[in-house]
Amino acid sequence: MLYATVHKVSQRKNAVIMPDVKNGDQPPICSGVIFNRKREKINGRTRNKNAPESAATADASEGNNSSEMGGLRTGFIIVLTSDAIIAVRFLIHHIFSLGGCALHFSLNLKENLFNSITSFGGFLLEAMSSLDIAVIVSELSKILVGGRIRNIYQIDGIFIFRIRAGCEDFHLLVEPGRRIHLTWYDRVKPRFPPPFCMTLRKHLNHGRILSMQQYDFDRVVMLSIGLAENKASLVFELFGDGNIILLDGGGKIIAAEKYASMKDRDILPKKEYFFPPSRGRDPRSMSFEEFREVLTKDKRSVAAALVRSISIGGVLAEEVCVRGGIDKERDVGSLSDEEVHALFKALTEILEEAVGGKGSPSILFRGEEAVIVSPVKLKTYSGEGFLWRNFESFNRAADEFYSKKEELRVEEEKGKKKREEEDRFQRMLEAQRENLQRMIEDEERYRRYGNLLYENIYTVSQLLEAVISARKKNYSWQEIEKKIRSVKERNPVAKIFAGVKPREGRILVELDEEIIPLDIKLSAVENANSFYEKAKKATAKAERIKKVIEETLKKMEEVKEKEREVQFMLRRRRKKKWYEVYRWMVSSDGFLVLGGKDAKSNIALYKRMEPKDIFFHAEVHGAPVVIIKTEGRTCPEGTLKEAAQFAVSYSRAWKEHLLQADAYWVYPDQVSETPPSGEYLPKGGLMIKGKRNYLRNVPLELSVGVIKEEDEVKVIAGAPSAVSKKTSIFAKIKPGGLPSSKLAEAIRSILAKKAPQELAEIILKIPLDEFQSVLPPGEGEIIE
Repeated sequence: MLYATVHKVSQRKNAVIMPDVKNGDQPPICSGVIFNRKREKINGRTRNKNAPESAATADASEGNNSSEMGGLRTGFIIVLTSDAIIAVRFLIHHIFSLGGCALHFSLNLKENLFNSITSFGGFLLEAMSSLDIAVIVSELSKILVGGRIRNIYQIDGIFIFRIRAGCEDFHLLVEPGRRIHLTWYDRVKPRFPPPFCMTLRKHLNHGRILSMQQYDFDRVVMLSIGLAENKASLVFELFGDGNIILLDGGGKIIAAEKYASMKDRDILPKKEYFFPPSRGRDPRSMSFEEFREVLTKDKRSVAAALVRSISIGGVLAEEVCVRGGIDKERDVGSLSDEEVHALFKALTEILEEAVGGKGSPSILFRGEEAVIVSPVKLKTYSGEGFLWRNFESFNRAADEFYSKKEELRVEEEKGKKKREEEDRFQRMLEAQRENLQRMIEDEERYRRYGNLLYENIYTVSQLLEAVISARKKNYSWQEIEKKIRSVKERNPVAKIFAGVKPREGRILVELDEEIIPLDIKLSAVENANSFYEKAKKATAKAERIKKVIEETLKKMEEVKEKEREVQFMLRRRRKKKWYEVYRWMVSSDGFLVLGGKDAKSNIALYKRMEPKDIFFHAEVHGAPVVIIKTEGRTCPEGTLKEAAQFAVSYSRAWKEHLLQADAYWVYPDQVSETPPSGEYLPKGGLMIKGKRNYLRNVPLELSVGVIKEEDEVKVIAGAPSAVSKKTSIFAKIKPGGLPSSKLAEAIRSILAKKAPQELAEIILKIPLDEFQSVLPPGEGEIIE
């Protein structure tokens, strides 16, 4: 398929102003600007239609505005995606062969644009090609068909399908419009799934995957899913903005991520789903005769014809030319039958390598930057400066490539949001400081007015009395002002008069070069006191504004702290050890201590007990089964105490905010899940026989820390003495008032502050649910 997005732009002088590319659009690899040649009136001025027009294909900075940049002209910018790369070379060639009569590019754009495409083949783009998808589907079909969908997650625009196939859990990642592959990275999942995700869960959870196929070598993948009573299908559209559509057994739409009415089809509820129109032939099913017929109908360059006529992308078209020994810029009409056959053979060879599993899935690096992922090694990029890294499967390669790109993209978006947030607070702070300065100036002015009035109280009183007397005699304000000004030179009282404000019922006096308004309804003393009162109010307002400024500064610091703490990083999913399905710790003496999480895991632990193990239980209703795996060794007293603390801390006693509780231990042969005759045990209950060995008044305290194990950072929890033996980076907790989510956040923050910088960065990127999962049920607080 060929894809290009067209954006309306404007130009001032040599800068093109382009709106932000919408989410889901492909990032530009190259662009050309097409401007109108006709005259335009800009701010009342007419631009000469024959004036030279030039345009740089760089976004204008925010500082550029209309007053600085001169006349505006509008046009369109074409942003090309991967499969359009070869075709655009053909476009560029013809653009510049037009002699510039309609299109203008500046700064040697033809050369720069052409070289950019020729040198890099579009590998900066991050959307899968049809061939990529074919290889992915081929690999996935062997793994996932027959598996069951266990759960579905939606993280912004990414969907994760957890699928149990064989004896293993797989995570299928689908990003509509961009990619599909298995992922071995964990992502932070939202607490509340979006509505569309809930719809998918409702219809598909526990469904069995019957088949997985690519539609017509297009960027469309379809899952057929068997449900309890019927079937459903899930369509992943990986072109354009992308979409996920859920279909019933009859092919009608149940729900879609995006609804739309289009020229050739509708994506609407209860409508029949139609695949998008095919854009080219499937090269896998073409004979040589069909290939020759399709190719030779095209009159363009070889590479452009391969892209346009056959469903392969620009990168693959270049590779076909390189392997076939044909110059990609040659006209198709100049090819001999032997040369066409060489191209067909090269294409067949690449397809067999990729889809037939004979290729070498790889990522191409240029320096440290991963620039392309491919199911086969491309001879086009075998020169100096390029390095290929091999992977065992294309799913592995795609996951590594796209996940790292995702990480960069999210960090860029977060950086943008951070700057916007900082700018908002900065504007707020500037306004608050301006208000504070105004209040300080008001306080000083009003107090000065009051002081001046008291210093001249006799003269001011006389002037006020004269004005009040004249008003009582029905003199107009104009007459009063005229009369006072007529005697101003010889009358000391009149000398301070500066004017009148009839509508406000005030006069103005000038004292020590200050113009002061006076209310004629008030005496001189009352006017002075009113200014003192205003000064007090201004002072009070200033104090309030100072507090608001402090709050704003605090919030700004919190934003910076949050940005430091909540960084985005994909963590490779760790293969957990068998005991990590339970609560667990390693005692200070090196004994593995395990605890149940519910009735089912309690029974599972009971069944895992060996003759020399030790069984622990808190003397509290609703406590977990805890066992010490001794492996035949004698258990030290320290481990017994730590196991007791582990048992009481994960019991209901924590939720009830108890600070101490009792626990006991027995040997495995004293524990049974079979009650005596005539008695009943609840689900998950166990019967204890014989002597119980008690540990009294065991404190409810745990420590949560992190350890580095096999190049991975792991969250651990347990008795404080056991955790402190393993790591110095821990926080001690007890029952308290913080909800587990807030407690987990506080613990992560404290651990990061205790850790060296490199480890702190990793800790801050560990999802909160990993910390929350090791906490006892209920609220708590940090004590150390």
